[in-house]
Amino acid sequence: MSSTIFRRRLCTSGYTKLNPALDHVLHRMRPSSAPLFRIYPSALTDSMRPFGRVGAAGPRILLALDHPDFERNMLSEIHGVYSRQLEPFDKTGREVVVYDPKLQWLRKAELVEHLFDDEIKLGTRLFDYLGYSAGYDDFTARRSDVFGGWPAVCLVPTTPVRLLRYDAAFMWAGSVPSVPLRTPSNGHDGLGPDVRFERNAQPVDDETSLGQLGAWAEAGERVEVVLCGQRVPVAFEAAYAQEGQEAAKRSLEGRTSKMLAQEAGTLLSGGLSLVVLAVGLAVPIGGVRFYLRSRLDSLEQELRQEEQRQRELQTAGWSSLPALSDEDRERKTLQYRKIKGKLDGSNRRRR
Repeated sequence: MSSTIFRRRLCTSGYTKLNPALDHVLHRMRPSSAPLFRIYPSALTDSMRPFGRVGAAGPRILLALDHPDFERNMLSEIHGVYSRQLEPFDKTGREVVVYDPKLQWLRKAELVEHLFDDEIKLGTRLFDYLGYSAGYDDFTARRSDVFGGWPAVCLVPTTPVRLLRYDAAFMWAGSVPSVPLRTPSNGHDGLGPDVRFERNAQPVDDETSLGQLGAWAEAGERVEVVLCGQRVPVAFEAAYAQEGQEAAKRSLEGRTSKMLAQEAGTLLSGGLSLVVLAVGLAVPIGGVRFYLRSRLDSLEQELRQEEQRQRELQTAGWSSLPALSDEDRERKTLQYRKIKGKLDGSNRRRR
């Protein structure tokens, strides 16, 4: 089997749905007379090929750019805009997006070499055990399938604006120069794209999350991305919000089920170890059961209080997304089910 065939099978195995960043560009782009960023809840599922910093399934927020240069939003027109950022002698290591129209997936890669007029050599950077670059895992692609940017990203809600500035620059329909940063991120040379985020004409903190930007936009506040001095508004996309929220909740439930399945083996071995330890050290089983029951009651009370708090939330939209504010609830739920499973197993053995 050739390496090309193997790679194609690996890439398509189990992926039956479009990544939200691709689905938006193919089906949800809108003609625009002026640049506009749109933002709305979304989700990455196991049936979607990852495209972003985090590959695990779960809730996401989609940020997309509408731009007059995209004209009718056909892929050929979008490619023409971003191809201007891929000059024939662009430097090696530049990040690009590869779109495979047959397999319907996106992937990020780095420019290695311009081979011919219609072919580009790309690669995924490899690192040695010390973290130093050790070359590329190379492959080739048609120039028509390689984009110097992409007008949509699908990121976890906690992505801070200090990282989001690089995504916005990559999405922008034009080159964005580098400027000194106020608070450089680790691994950077103190320079970054000339991009900042503002709320009501005031710069936001670099640790402000993408989810928070979405909440402000949904509330009708003035949220803007300032690129090279040009102000571009960020608008909450209500048309896709409900669908995105439901998908996010389903992805969170699926992730919880997987975690519980993975914990099942650990619970079994842990429960047996606890019994063996109790017998070996003559620890009264009743004492262990009393501790577990007390902890179970405490967690049950905390979860009930959390459910009450969720019911009292009146704000629709972002505040109803579990992943935006409530990872702790998932952890407590898992603890509750672990302890309850141990107690139920103990009861069955006593019978």
